[in-house]
Amino acid sequence: MSEQALKKAVVFADLVDSTKLYQEEGDVAAESLINEAFSLVQEIVFDHAGELVKTIGDEVLLTFEDSWSAIHAVLFIQQYFKENQDPPLQWRAGLDFGSVVLREGDVFGDTVNRAARIVKKAKPNQLLLSEQALPEEQEGDGIGFRFVIETELKGFKEKCRLHDVLFSDSSSGVTMSLDDECVDDILESASLKLAYESNDFILDKDNTVFKIGREPDNHLQITGDSVSRHHAFIEFDKGKFYLIDQSTNGTYVKDHLGDWHLIKHDRYPLIGSGFLSFGKIVDNNNKLLSFDYQI
Repeated sequence: MSEQALKKAVVFADLVDSTKLYQEEGDVAAESLINEAFSLVQEIVFDHAGELVKTIGDEVLLTFEDSWSAIHAVLFIQQYFKENQDPPLQWRAGLDFGSVVLREGDVFGDTVNRAARIVKKAKPNQLLLSEQALPEEQEGDGIGFRFVIETELKGFKEKCRLHDVLFSDSSSGVTMSLDDECVDDILESASLKLAYESNDFILDKDNTVFKIGREPDNHLQITGDSVSRHHAFIEFDKGKFYLIDQSTNGTYVKDHLGDWHLIKHDRYPLIGSGFLSFGKIVDNNNKLLSFDYQI
């Protein structure tokens, strides 16, 4: 049995009120919503250089190389699901940093156990960090940290000092809890890199719409019988990018796992990296529009 010891940022994130979701939506609909949520979390974590190790009921266990990657990923997850899910979904999260043992695709050790205990102390849409998970250096993006409580964690002899996330508004000099408005400010820095053949494009808060189709008035003109004149467009909205299909044959989205999704007269969030194919699936990657979300 092969084992490896490494240092990792470990996150347990808990989907809040999943029992209520089953009661209100029914078993089948709730199960579908939760499975879709787990898939989206996996894409977001992958885009932040992390890994979804496993799901445990309504919890996810995530690992990252450093605390900053974990913090940005969790903040994105919390804000995304609050704004883009119907009904809105809330996540609470606990973060610890330290040595873990990797064995057969799973992680073990005190760091994992501590993160599992910390998440139980968090409120909905809150991220709590242990003292050892606090980043050593600030990134200059306005995110800071506040000591909340020194508390006992089940199974641990020593008390744990927990911190939550703060946001500093450089224009006013005010420091506040990282609420929805503050996270929106962070997400406003997001960009989407597009590439087709030898052409590169960037979407951001200053370039918010990108049109694709057969007609020359589109930002990207793609010819072919399966492509509509004004096939689809990508738009920037509150730090996120959405594909909106308006075609006859639909648009195919290939996610980072290699799975294709058909989007037809619908809106689809572009998270992480992947490819778009218009009207039909094209095998040649040079004839696909690639996308790469960055924040």
